[in-house]
Amino acid sequence: MKMEKVLITGENGFIALNLFNYLKSKNINVECISVRNIDIDENTEIDLKNADILIHCAAIVHKNERKIPIEQYYKVNSKLTYKLAKKHKENGGHMFIYLSSMSVYGLKEGIIDENTILNPVTKYGKSKLKGENLILPLANENYKIAILRPPLVYGKNCGGNYNLMRKIINILPIFPLVHNKKSVISIENLLDFIYNIIQKSESGIFFPQDNEYADICEMAENIANEMKKKIFYSKFLGFVVKKLNFNIFIKAFGNLVYDKNMKKLKF
Repeated sequence: MKMEKVLITGENGFIALNLFNYLKSKNINVECISVRNIDIDENTEIDLKNADILIHCAAIVHKNERKIPIEQYYKVNSKLTYKLAKKHKENGGHMFIYLSSMSVYGLKEGIIDENTILNPVTKYGKSKLKGENLILPLANENYKIAILRPPLVYGKNCGGNYNLMRKIINILPIFPLVHNKKSVISIENLLDFIYNIIQKSESGIFFPQDNEYADICEMAENIANEMKKKIFYSKFLGFVVKKLNFNIFIKAFGNLVYDKNMKKLKF
């Protein structure tokens, strides 16, 4: 596909900033914008800058959900997503890429395959799934929609659950010996994945992940090396963590993966 212009939302976000620099390195005409001040209730005008491809990364993420009403999540992660896609299509754009989330399944642990039911339990997950459902009817032969549901994304200066593990390692002198597995994807692999979708003009729902599942202790070791910190492992703490039914421990140490046959769902 000829990429005349690519527009990315979420100019201060981890994925958006890395994607902007990546596409720039490919000599692609790319711009990153903020959609923070767009009020969909006031019908604020949106300048999509004649973009052929719109990559929507902006969202409310990694917040304390108890302090933010679900209506705000729907407003930003669902309604704004639809408004951007609709406006982009009306302006002659031909591809919309939406960064959704593994959280649309609502699972804390287990294996996700093509038969797994969508059942989000968090405000973030519910609003992301709503955003997917709103934009899907816009897709046709001339307007491609690609929805990505990545697992944990890791890389330098990333946030989310990877940052949670970093905080745990920074605080604790010893680390629970837990060899559970997680689907993850490096920021570098995610950027390559997005670029390939654009190049092939693909549509559908995608499940990008690294070729191998991450081992919790191996992740901890890599993070500790980044921090130049020595960590020690405890079987006893590993046993305790597995017994604790708190979200913070399940997020950090739980076993949650995509089946390796999960590549793409067509719609």
